[in-house]
Amino acid sequence: MNRMQLGGGLVLAGLLCSVPLQADDLSQETARLCDRMKHCALSNIQDSGLPPEMQTMIRQQLDMACQGMEAKYGVMAQSHELYQPALACVKSLQSLSCAEMEEDNDDALTPACERYEALSEKY
Repeated sequence: MNRMQLGGGLVLAGLLCSVPLQADDLSQETARLCDRMKHCALSNIQDSGLPPEMQTMIRQQLDMACQGMEAKYGVMAQSHELYQPALACVKSLQSLSCAEMEEDNDDALTPACERYEALSEKY
């Protein structure tokens, strides 16, 4: 099975950990991004020949990762200066192909996520 890094999504998860959040467009877009990442990962495991028990365990881990991402992103105040850059980053990650999300390097970050990362270093 290919190693699934989930590209910049996990990087973004780490970056948003220190910022308080609020449910709105960002949480909805984060949920959509998570669904896309799960789709990519599940496509890989279905073709991997892994036993059903292992596939179930991976699905559960993906669900928990998504819940964690949504909890972290779900309540950012729209007035916070990182809100729009975070939203732009999440939307830009949605445009990546599954192959781009699986890349094991920092090149998977989009320009919008690089901007967000630079801005978030203040916090």
